[in-house]
Amino acid sequence: MQNIKVTAPIPMDELKKYFVDNTVQYEIDYKNSTLKGSKLLIYLSNLNIPCDIDAEFDDEFLELLKDYFNSKTLVQIRTLEIAALEMLFTNRFGLPQIEGKMLSNAQLTKFVEENKEIINHWSKVLDSLTLYNMQTVDAPEFREFVESHPTDATDDLAGINFVQLLKYEEFYVFYGKVNTEWLTNYTSYFNEYMFKGKNLFNYWGNINNPMHVLTVTIASGKISKEEYIEYYKADAVIQES
Repeated sequence: MQNIKVTAPIPMDELKKYFVDNTVQYEIDYKNSTLKGSKLLIYLSNLNIPCDIDAEFDDEFLELLKDYFNSKTLVQIRTLEIAALEMLFTNRFGLPQIEGKMLSNAQLTKFVEENKEIINHWSKVLDSLTLYNMQTVDAPEFREFVESHPTDATDDLAGINFVQLLKYEEFYVFYGKVNTEWLTNYTSYFNEYMFKGKNLFNYWGNINNPMHVLTVTIASGKISKEEYIEYYKADAVIQES
């Protein structure tokens, strides 16, 4: 694997290296790049190459993170994903006790206060994925349970990068405190191929996701559907209290 530090836009000579060797990964020097904010996110999304950003965790980075939270463009940038996790955990649990966290307590608190609406939007959609998980089990009683919740058919892509967090094992601590009042049947997110031609299951169905692993267990017959629904309801009550 070759890691190449570049500025954005990436010089063509450097970009060609990826098409010769697809193990190449790019590290974007954000401070010295001419592309910033949402323009950079769109650019990297269109390129669809493995990359991360090298940034100072300052006000300029926080402006980029704000654009990331609001972005309608799907992009995979680990540094922004981890920063988003820190913000979501701060919003839900208070200041996170994360070893080696990137952002200071003051930065986390201020960002959450100033961007509450979009962070709550991500949180509401992510909480509602607990319903989506039930939908992935092909059973009428599960479908009825999902459809008993409020429906939202929005296909608005703002905040679409919530799916990028689902690959992290440490993310699933987030479901230790689900807001059951937020649970919504997002019919477009749940059923359409909205994520660069992929569906939600492409992100949800991974081995780091304990809820997905549980549905596989149900499908194998080791846990009954009725037991799972009762467990889900009881767990929701515990989390609310």
